[in-house]
Amino acid sequence: MSTPFRMRWGGLAALLAGLLYWIGMPGAAEVFPLVPHVAGHALFALAGLFSLFGLLGLAAYASGRYGRLGALSLVVTWIGAALVCIGNGAEAILVIHESFSWTSQVYSLGLLVSVLGLILLGISAWRTQAIPRWSALVLILAPLAFLVIFIGALSILVATGNTSQSAAQSAPWLVATNFVVAAAFGLPWLAMGYTTRQALPADQSGRRTLAVK
Repeated sequence: MSTPFRMRWGGLAALLAGLLYWIGMPGAAEVFPLVPHVAGHALFALAGLFSLFGLLGLAAYASGRYGRLGALSLVVTWIGAALVCIGNGAEAILVIHESFSWTSQVYSLGLLVSVLGLILLGISAWRTQAIPRWSALVLILAPLAFLVIFIGALSILVATGNTSQSAAQSAPWLVATNFVVAAAFGLPWLAMGYTTRQALPADQSGRRTLAVK
């Protein structure tokens, strides 16, 4: 596959991943209107799948400019996204409703690994200027915000013993938290997709092609 092809479709995949995280994460927690538990996890898994292709597009965009840290962070983030896809896909297929099932542990680990990878990728991109600095900043700050809120909310639930699915639906602060963490996790993928797609300047036909420098 050519570099423009990977950038074009990888950028689109990253944009779709960001949007699906915004719906799938609250849907899996059964707090998104009209999105049942199974559909939420299915969308969550699909977001993880699109993330894999989004990372390939970003890698093509700044190939060779990330340095060793950037290359490592891409691999780490890719592994995290794969775990998110596998864990949520299994939960959607098996229809598991337990809060701390093995599937939830797999995709939760995937989220944390993805966050680590995204932060390292943002740091590497900021240092090497492999991507625009505003985009690198989003890759750093949004996952950090997700991590702080996610761990904070989980700690409160464990400390109070409210780990059931019904607790997430009955506590207004927790419902709001689901949407906030979904936005924080989805934002880096939107930035990634936008950055990758914008690197393909439009030709006379309006189609974006890779700029030759």
